[in-house]
Amino acid sequence: MKTGLHPGDAPFAERDYKVTAIPSQYEHLDWIQPSGNSQKVADKAQLAVFTARDAARVYVAMDARATLPAWLSPEAGWSEIGDTIRLEDSTYPYTMKLYRKETAVNAPVTLGLNTVDEVNAGRNIGYFVLAERKPVGLHTAPVAPWSNQRTVTVTGSVYESGITLSVYNHKSPVAAMVLDGTAFELDVPLNLGPNELELRAQRPGSLLYDSVTAAVYYDPVAPELQLAELPSSVKTPVVELKGSVNETASLTVTRAGVPIAGTVTAAAYEPFTLDLPLDEGENRLIVTAEDPVGNKTVRELKVHYTFWAGTPRFINLDGRELKTLSPGMQAAAERSITNTTSKTKQIMLVVILLDSRQRMADYTAAAAEFAPGETKVLRAGFVLPSRTAGYTMKAYIWDGLDGMKPLSEEAVLR
Repeated sequence: MKTGLHPGDAPFAERDYKVTAIPSQYEHLDWIQPSGNSQKVADKAQLAVFTARDAARVYVAMDARATLPAWLSPEAGWSEIGDTIRLEDSTYPYTMKLYRKETAVNAPVTLGLNTVDEVNAGRNIGYFVLAERKPVGLHTAPVAPWSNQRTVTVTGSVYESGITLSVYNHKSPVAAMVLDGTAFELDVPLNLGPNELELRAQRPGSLLYDSVTAAVYYDPVAPELQLAELPSSVKTPVVELKGSVNETASLTVTRAGVPIAGTVTAAAYEPFTLDLPLDEGENRLIVTAEDPVGNKTVRELKVHYTFWAGTPRFINLDGRELKTLSPGMQAAAERSITNTTSKTKQIMLVVILLDSRQRMADYTAAAAEFAPGETKVLRAGFVLPSRTAGYTMKAYIWDGLDGMKPLSEEAVLR
């Protein structure tokens, strides 16, 4: 028995006939190479008998010139299929017609005698045999490579009912069933860690089978998520979150169900840092670490964000920063402010001048409306009196005139 018949091969032993053309669907088949002299045997009931180890398709390639022997007739279960294989030797080309018969598991296949007188007369070079196992047609739906469940469900189908389906994990049997129909669904138990699954489908009485394999990693444990403590209250619109996980995981952070940072893949034991934008007021942040299997660890953090405009600076008429007050000069306070909240804000810059007895000598202010995300510069000032000994200039930012909620530290210039 040989496997694979290709152009240039000799299908008969002790003969110079070589294959010159063969349909591609037959090139992979097993085949029997008979002796060329066997075609002249006349004193036996048949040339040979073999048993099919599984359901099979057997092909006989017979010289197209031959008178068809009775054992190769349709009544004996053979049918001409219309395909041919071409041979030639140093003298002539030959056409071999293909006949097919389908056999059951463990069924005998009889190869009868040729028409000896035609062989001796040179009108028939004989026949050779090809065969292929009929596959069970095992097909399975893709199996996820990761699982956090104790079992994995495998679904699929075969061509025929009565097939025995066996499952092996690392070559040890773990499940088996006989299929009533052609479709199946099977729960396969998993071991912790890697699982190398093999499904085998075979017909009753046959030792041959179709098989498919799948690799599944079973991990029911959620990742360990370590987070650095955050301050309970901040005056910056972004807070930095630092932490680590004990296995590769995807990190997400949501506020009121809405993601506030892109999904980040964190490597095992590698520190990570996430910049989290905050809303004004209380922020309830949900941090989720999810491993490739789908196990999740969830942490809740709370941070209160107070919008803060920052400390104003004092400048002169030329925009240079002031370090002290001088008589008769024009002095002002200014601050570039960005509204880092989601609401429109009225923001006011207030500047006062106090005399040596800390009584208000002058006052000015500048106010503007800030849309969310908008940046503006507030500036306000006045001309100082001719005498400024003991005077103090102060500036601060309020949340409008109504509430006058401080939005900055007090700036002081003496």
